[in-house]
Amino acid sequence: MKTANRAADFAKMFGLQYVVENGGEAFKGNGASTFGTSELFANANSNLGLQPDTGNFFVQRVWTRPEEAQAFIEKYADRVGYIHLKTSSKDHKPQPVAGDNELDHDIIFAIAAKAKMPYVGFELAQPDTLAQAYKNHKKSVEYLKRRFGG
Repeated sequence: MKTANRAADFAKMFGLQYVVENGGEAFKGNGASTFGTSELFANANSNLGLQPDTGNFFVQRVWTRPEEAQAFIEKYADRVGYIHLKTSSKDHKPQPVAGDNELDHDIIFAIAAKAKMPYVGFELAQPDTLAQAYKNHKKSVEYLKRRFGG
């Protein structure tokens, strides 16, 4: 905690924001020997930024309920620089193509719009070839256009 707070304070001195992604750690700790993303942000200073990955909430060792993920993003929305829009709705694993997710993308986009977050980037599971990466990217863009217009 101290290290994250110091890094965030130091970054702010230079006009930057130190952000932490909710990676592979659990969303909530066990209260004794581990802590999760929720405890980190509950105890961090306001200079520590959040870069939520929407899929990571649902691929961790302990699955996060969509309502908890939504409440967490809403609570810290003013500290979010951008969001990784990742899909993990099949077998709790990141997917190679963007699609529907446990936490509905409509909710994510509404939070982003309300908080005036200008950036959302999508992140896809790594394919075996560059050609497949291009195909997956194209399919993901098509999904987003079909689902959200544009």
